[in-house]
Amino acid sequence: MQNIVLDLGNFDVKTSNKIAFTSRYVEVPKEDKDNYTGETVLEYNDKVYFMEKGSYESKDNKVERDYKPLLLAGIAKAIAPVTTAHINLCLLLPIRNINRKEDLINELEGKTFEYKYDKKNYKITIDKTGVLEEGMVSYYALPKDKRKGRVLMLDFGGKTINGIAFNNGKVVEKLTYDKGILQINEAILKELYKNYTGQSIREEDIEEYIDRDIHGLKSIAAKQYLAYAKKANKWLDKFGDLSLYDAYLTGGAIQRLEPAIGEELKTKLPNYTVMEESRFTNATGAKNIIDIKWKVK
Repeated sequence: MQNIVLDLGNFDVKTSNKIAFTSRYVEVPKEDKDNYTGETVLEYNDKVYFMEKGSYESKDNKVERDYKPLLLAGIAKAIAPVTTAHINLCLLLPIRNINRKEDLINELEGKTFEYKYDKKNYKITIDKTGVLEEGMVSYYALPKDKRKGRVLMLDFGGKTINGIAFNNGKVVEKLTYDKGILQINEAILKELYKNYTGQSIREEDIEEYIDRDIHGLKSIAAKQYLAYAKKANKWLDKFGDLSLYDAYLTGGAIQRLEPAIGEELKTKLPNYTVMEESRFTNATGAKNIIDIKWKVK
């Protein structure tokens, strides 16, 4: 028995043992599964999926998505090299979806899943299921001495910023800004296509295009990053006097965004800190919580 946390992010999936993979998959006809080499294949419920292919999920509510392919792949990665196991599973939801946590618990707790992933057969029984809030759990990835006084956690993700304000360990405010790096990427492409008529750019490739400054995307991206930061700063005003807080930036998107938006953010948060291993702090913090709640013998 082991405790596992999966952070099924809009941009990528993270596990509590610090493995990450992109949150994309595509269903393919069963007869096609052996016609491709080099694909990571998931077979479940009489369906076949190529993992880390296709487009990102467009549906905002994580509970209403077909999340099982990402869930099962994440479990396989988290328990490797084991293929048969009983686990306690903790998932994460953003602030705006947390009221649906019982739906996830009822759908998963006590269930056994048999599937094939990357040519291995799995049989996984989920004995316990819990759901915690994204952003909030990163607070518990901080050292205890950093949790004193007023602390503001800002979790930059694929489609949101989750902001949670603490005062000596108690939550005093929870707010969501409904834009993340995926919407920024969409805005960058929209701006490009105003004057560009060449081959379409796949959304999963856009960051490489920006880094290599193909089609002048670096300057377009800089403009969009700045616009995003200015709007995020206005949203931050909802937390009141920010000088009272020690601010910590985390989440799957912050390593990408901070070099581009950091100077603008400092006009509101002059002494913010980007958390180490920020991609994994939600999963790490949640693991610290459930290891206390679900003591495994």
